[in-house]
Amino acid sequence: MGYRMDLETWPLIVVTLGSALEDDENTRMFADWGAVLARREKFVAITDARAVRAVGSAKQRKQTADWMKSIDDQVKRYSLGHATIISNALVRGALTALSWLHKGAAPELHAANMLDACDWCFEKLRAGGLEIPTSALVFRADVARRER
Repeated sequence: MGYRMDLETWPLIVVTLGSALEDDENTRMFADWGAVLARREKFVAITDARAVRAVGSAKQRKQTADWMKSIDDQVKRYSLGHATIISNALVRGALTALSWLHKGAAPELHAANMLDACDWCFEKLRAGGLEIPTSALVFRADVARRER
């Protein structure tokens, strides 16, 4: 269980998911993303889903699907890309194949680790004409030390 959104490296957002989301965490996630989109600023995001062990309930999946449809236009306008870290290569490959069939509202990457996700997001920031803040560079350096 668990969910955390970190905005300290803005415009790089880092979301960490635990083994499963409780209903209140799912609701908080929608509110947090609503606040991000209300800023009306370009951003990139990383979701670290390596700890996820269970998909949400049918109710949560429906709420998430409905919510994603409702923010689609805002995501297209403000998101430069979203990387999701998935440690299982088979799941990662399947999601990548699905993304070929169904394009999301923003560019997507299914990454094996945080370093690859950071580097991809940095490329998206640069391509979008945004500077990478010092806080994000420090974050990446810390990731590189941990993951190498």
